[in-house]
Order: sequence, then structure tokens, then C-alpha cells
Amino acid sequence: MSIVGVPYKYLPNPLQKSIIAAKSSAKAHYISSAFAFQICSDRDKYTFLLLPFSIDQASLGSTPDDGCSQGSTGVALTFGVAVSPAHASRMNHYDFFIKETNVTRLCHEKTVLTVNGQFPGPTIYARTGDVVVVNVYNQGDKNITIHWHGVDQPRNPWFDGPEYITQCPIQPGANFTYRIIFSEEEGTLWWHAHSDFDRVTVHGAIVIHPKRGTHYPYKKPHKEIPVILGEWWNEDVNHLLEEAKRTGGDFKPCVVHALSL
Repeated sequence: MSIVGVPYKYLPNPLQKSIIAAKSSAKAHYISSAFAFQICSDRDKYTFLLLPFSIDQASLGSTPDDGCSQGSTGVALTFGVAVSPAHASRMNHYDFFIKETNVTRLCHEKTVLTVNGQFPGPTIYARTGDVVVVNVYNQGDKNITIHWHGVDQPRNPWFDGPEYITQCPIQPGANFTYRIIFSEEEGTLWWHAHSDFDRVTVHGAIVIHPKRGTHYPYKKPHKEIPVILGEWWNEDVNHLLEEAKRTGGDFKPCVVHALSL
């Protein structure tokens, strides 16, 4: 079971009106914040409103013991709205552990940054309309972020991943939770590191199946295998990047273009 919070200003108009009505009935001075919570299980999804607000003490027939004129904080939990399980979006969870791993390619072993010790990293599976939560734990020795390439993320730019643009990097020893919204996407995309040149080894596929209740526009395949095209350098790619920046020269070509299944 999982819970997702949605800021008040992004709620549909009918829910915003319900919040205003609840505020009036409680004689609240203001609503400091409000959230719609989706409580999701494997079969059903329900939506609730949680309303924290300041209540007029005079309307309750009492005064604060400390003489504070701001009133006390009240919490109201209002109605729940059931959503049809057949078409409800689901929430998938993944844990990404960023760490150094020894890998061998072309008879050459070196230490590279990976996710969960895999190169390429794990494939994310979802359906159109789903939300995917990815907990990223940075067990490496440098800053990193993750970008979800090709995902629009409407009204959700702070989880897009570009370092120092939509978020501060995840520092070594720290963690960050991404919430990726697949609003209209369908097909195959990819995720990758968006700091320095770590995307060379920190990357993986995203497979987005059609929304539940819909069908493939072609005969459903017997099996699907993600194919990832990449590049491989025997040297440390971040050292090559620093050398190119220092000299102003071109980046050294890769040894081989890799194909991963």
C-alpha cells in the first residue's frame, strides 16, 4: 500500500470547492495547506482530502491558555472517492543503489559507477497513467542525479533530474526520492545519470505498456527484450571529460559501440 500527496493548487476544481466548503463549516481563518491523498493497494485506489487549518478559538467558546491570538491547529479528514480498479493508475516502486562495481568488457576490467551493481541498470516497467517512485541512494563518492529521458512530467519538473537546474545533486551518502508521472507516454524510453559523464554506465530502459483496458495496435508479441545501445571506453570517462575541458580538444572516441540485451 502506498500514499501520494498532491498540493492543493493542483487539485481538480470539484475537490478545491470541497475544501472551501469544509473551511467555511469549521469557521477556519485560513487553510495553511491541503493535500489529496491517494491510498493505493494492488486492487483499488481511493482519494481523500486532508485539511490542516487554523480554527477561531472564539467560535469554540474557549481561549488559548498561553494567550496566543493565532488559534489552534485543526485537522479535518473529509470524504473518500473510489476509483474503478480496471482503469486506475498504479504505483510502482524501485530502489536504485548507486555504487562502484567492477565490470569486464572486451577482456578489460575496470571500476565503473552502476545502479544495483548492474550494467546496464535495471529496466523500469509501467503503464500509461502510472506513477513510478524511485528511491535513489548514492553510495558512490561523487554527486549524481537521474533523468527520465522523454517523460513529460506535467507540473512535476522538480523530479526531472538535470543537475543544478531542477534539483541539487544527490551527494555521497545521501538519498533522494523521484516521483515519475507517465501521463501520456507509451513505448520504450530510457533513464540515465544527468551529472558529469556518468550516464555512460548509469543508464537503463523504461518500458511503458498501454493503459489498462486498452490493447496493443498490433498482435501482442510472445516476448519482449529491451535492447540498449551504448559506448565503452577502457579509460575513466570522467578523466577524459576533464582532459577535453582542460585542453579544449575533442572527446576521445570510444573503443566500441556496445549492444546490451
